Amino acid sequence: VIPGGNYSVAAFQAAITGQNRIKLGGDIRLTDIATTALISNSSNDFYFDGNGHKISNLRINATADASFIDTNNGTIKNLALENVSVTSSGNGASVAGLVECNNGTIYRCSVSGTIISTHEPSNPMGGGLVAHTNSASYIAECYSTANVHAGMSVGGLVGFSEAGTILNCYARGTVSGSMEVGVLVGSLYAVCTVRNSYATGTLASDIIGTNYGCTTNECFYATLPTSIPGTWNYTTTLNPSYVWGIGSGINEGYPYLQYFGAQTMLP
Repeated sequence: VIPGGNYSVAAFQAAITGQNRIKLGGDIRLTDIATTALISNSSNDFYFDGNGHKISNLRINATADASFIDTNNGTIKNLALENVSVTSSGNGASVAGLVECNNGTIYRCSVSGTIISTHEPSNPMGGGLVAHTNSASYIAECYSTANVHAGMSVGGLVGFSEAGTILNCYARGTVSGSMEVGVLVGSLYAVCTVRNSYATGTLASDIIGTNYGCTTNECFYATLPTSIPGTWNYTTTLNPSYVWGIGSGINEGYPYLQYFGAQTMLP
């Protein structure tokens, strides 16, 4: 268990070195700037449990791909990344808040802050939570309020979804780029599924930037006043036995995930 507190990037990395199973014991605040992903672990046994805690002030200024974790083939859950600032000037470098390439499970995670690629002519991908997903990717009950700017395949939650599942998620940040830009997902390919998810933002007609035959089910662009489809698992009060909630003065009137409840971060 990693105790909560203030950590330099080096101290945080030292605390998790050699560990495949990581669990936070308290909130962590990072105190300096990284130049690469803080965690590089492609093991199928990788397991990161935020345990309901947050990591705040993640700052990355990179010249290559940039995110908190570079590749996930295992499980990441119960983690909030608050007030991130992820920037890369690399040619074709992908940027994301949590994971650059996801081949595993991400469950009940969130990101707020700013994510930017400054080398737009090379068409870098960008996502608030994840830049790129592959066939084994499963993302559920996650959200991002991060503002994202990249080149091609830019999404408020996921930039480029090559395969996998996105279920019960939302994005509320501002998203911009040159091609295939969506407030939820930038690009979707035919072997992926997106269900019970929504987004807000400035691109009302483009919740999905480009869809190459992917299945989307009960996904919508939300404006106020809004409502939740009757088939979703929701209630109008704080009640963790449900997936979704609406009202209770949370999330400015938009649907929120019950797991995060009153701790839901705003754009």
